[in-house]
Amino acid sequence: MVSRIQPESYLSLKGIMAPVDGPLQCGPDQPCKDDSCCNSLENRGFIEIHCKGNGTVTYLSNCDAKAMCSKDSKDSKTTCGLNLCCSYYSWCGTEEIHCGDKDQEDYDTSCQKGYGKCEVVSPV
Repeated sequence: MVSRIQPESYLSLKGIMAPVDGPLQCGPDQPCKDDSCCNSLENRGFIEIHCKGNGTVTYLSNCDAKAMCSKDSKDSKTTCGLNLCCSYYSWCGTEEIHCGDKDQEDYDTSCQKGYGKCEVVSPV
């Protein structure tokens, strides 16, 4: 059986997720090594799609995990330090995957305005 990588797992491979030794997927007997939420689709992360019930997805571990920035952070208003971008998945960074605007570019997700600067920083 071939396992398909879910979008959230793909994003972790692209550097949005904090680097932590451990599996990309989780389950009832395999909590996430980075303390993120784990749902019944074996997706992990810190935003509502990973941590809150919706009737079709059940949640397996650490369902009260908090994101680095955004409404999903501990105080629901944490911004990124150094005015970095807060990605759709609530990770701080400076790359297009954190800072892109899906309305202006061909991105699946957007930077969360109000939680940091939504502008790609080019290397000097």
